[in-house]
Amino acid sequence: MRKLQSRMVGPDVLKIAATIYVIFIHHKIQSNARFALQHTIMLVLWAVLALAVSYFIYRLGKKGGWSKKTLVWSALSPLLFVLSLYTLRKFAVTVFFMVSGYMLTGSLQRMESPFKTWYRQENLVPRILRFYLTLLPIFVIGILIQVCFKGFSYGFGTLLYKFMLGGFTPGSYYVFAMAQFMLIFPILYYIVKRFMGKGVLFLIGITLLWDVLTTVVFGYSEVWYKYWILRLLPHMALGIYAKLTDLKTDWFLNYCMFLIGIVYIVLFTLDRRVGTDIFYQWRSASAGIAVFMYPIIVEFMKSMQEVKYGENKISYALVNFSNATYHIFLFQMLYFRMVGYQFNYWVDNIIITMPINMIICLSGGILFYKWYAPLENKIIACIRQIITPKKRRNETITAPKI
Repeated sequence: MRKLQSRMVGPDVLKIAATIYVIFIHHKIQSNARFALQHTIMLVLWAVLALAVSYFIYRLGKKGGWSKKTLVWSALSPLLFVLSLYTLRKFAVTVFFMVSGYMLTGSLQRMESPFKTWYRQENLVPRILRFYLTLLPIFVIGILIQVCFKGFSYGFGTLLYKFMLGGFTPGSYYVFAMAQFMLIFPILYYIVKRFMGKGVLFLIGITLLWDVLTTVVFGYSEVWYKYWILRLLPHMALGIYAKLTDLKTDWFLNYCMFLIGIVYIVLFTLDRRVGTDIFYQWRSASAGIAVFMYPIIVEFMKSMQEVKYGENKISYALVNFSNATYHIFLFQMLYFRMVGYQFNYWVDNIIITMPINMIICLSGGILFYKWYAPLENKIIACIRQIITPKKRRNETITAPKI
């Protein structure tokens, strides 16, 4: 593994937290008192565990320059984790796309001619293919299980359609959305770079217009609404803005964004009696949540800038965990679709099912990454070599890990 000193810790921690959260929320909230008690006990246990782990890591890194702000974030993380379950629900979507916007902006800035280089076939095609190449074995296994044990039969057209849209729920739209993100990312980058805050507002306006058209004017269609990237433009635009401003803190702006987000959450996410046609079932992964999460993510990333990786087992484990997050996401998607939801229903005790599901999804996803990532890299390198024009084969363009 390459030297870790130049790698940022903050984005890795956010990706890991969002991945764990995705597994956590797939325990459906039930309305009976017994489940509520079990859920509360589980939340308390997770809060204590999160605090213990956060403080342990803080103590390990203290000599490396951890600040008091880092300790505050460590202490608050369990509380924020618990509260997010009852307010944000799908906030992991915002984290993934905002962090992707942030990291890809850094990658684009290092290119000699960003717009031209990004759209070279040897750069763009491998970036998109990587999402589907990782999905392929998960999709094949899922189809085989459904055909063998559930009696489903699919035509080639249906299989291709399902594969392009990301396979199976829960969360399949992420694959197709990220493929679209790769296509339009430089355009978003130049809009935000040229107009900065006004560019972000413009892209938020595009999302609001798209939302009105798809949910109010033309009537709601899950395929059109759920899978298309236009509903997620604010998330990516704010990630790009954070990188272009180098995580600059404008306290007044961030305070206003946070307050606007709080009002949105109270009125449209917690109290669903307040009617609104826009955002439909995705109120907790909408532009309002992106605005609310931006100052939180920026402050967290700033606090983590002082934290550096070292040549030690904890650092390597954290990097491997972060690199495996997409593989974990796909593995848990298959697990819950085929086994997990039924397991939750049979046992009906979150104190038992939560740890078991977490262990299975994390360990299975990491093993999938360890086994499949080397093969992925070889296939991607081979494809890049084939599609790269001879005059550019001496240049190196590396698609970042997901």
